[in-house]
Amino acid sequence: MQTKLKRTGTNHNFFLKLNAKRKKLALTVGVFIATNLMTAMSAFATAPAGGAGGAGGAGGAGGAGAGTGTGLNDTVGQTQFEDLINFFATWIGRIGGVIALVGAVMFGFAQKSEDPEGKQRGVNTMVSGVIVFAISQAADFFTSMA
Repeated sequence: MQTKLKRTGTNHNFFLKLNAKRKKLALTVGVFIATNLMTAMSAFATAPAGGAGGAGGAGGAGGAGAGTGTGLNDTVGQTQFEDLINFFATWIGRIGGVIALVGAVMFGFAQKSEDPEGKQRGVNTMVSGVIVFAISQAADFFTSMA
């Protein structure tokens, strides 16, 4: 005979509160990431073409709309973009390595206890960590496309 759990029990209330905290955390992290992306966009902003002249910049010797007036090369934004990609790739690779390590430990413990489902979870976790690490090592592929 199967007993149904009451939806008013302490377990249900606990999970309701936990889910509310999870949603609040997800919203906070989302706002944090969106804010950082918005502030990072200004690093890649380019000056309008054919500005009011100025020091020349990438457009030439200045004059009536010949330069951007910023005095910066177009490679400055490219360099900043590559630096940002390399920063994220480094940390994503480290996270992938940790995930692969956790998967290997999970597999080792499942091997000891002869748990086939645990072995599968451990191998899946380890392979996913290796994939994330491998993708992070291919950052040059992503920066060369820009």
